[in-house]
Amino acid sequence: MRTNYRTCRRFTIAACIVAASLCPGAVLAEETVPHLENCTAWAYSDGRFGTADTCKEPVAIQFMLMTDQRIQQREVKPAEVFDTGLSRKEIESSGWLFTTCPAGYSPSVPFLLKNQDVILPSKYDCVRK
Repeated sequence: MRTNYRTCRRFTIAACIVAASLCPGAVLAEETVPHLENCTAWAYSDGRFGTADTCKEPVAIQFMLMTDQRIQQREVKPAEVFDTGLSRKEIESSGWLFTTCPAGYSPSVPFLLKNQDVILPSKYDCVRK
């Protein structure tokens, strides 16, 4: 029996199209981009700890003290300040974590204390929300 190459090719292309429509997540990889921690320089201003967005694009910042694990998060525009509202004493009595991603993205690992081995050394990327 002789197989027609064009017929097989058309069938293969059609099968791929059907598979893609049934399982779009399996075909398209999740979009990842590098974190933007270089856009943040944490410091004290008027006795409160925070940072400003020094990038030319909005960023999404997540922050937590390791002692209470309450997450503060928001999108910050360029030159806008992310104020934690925390004093030097509060910061120095606890470790802290933060992530910085482009607006509309979040860290590739959940922002949880148990992921500090990835977050602290900045070994995460950012994924579209």
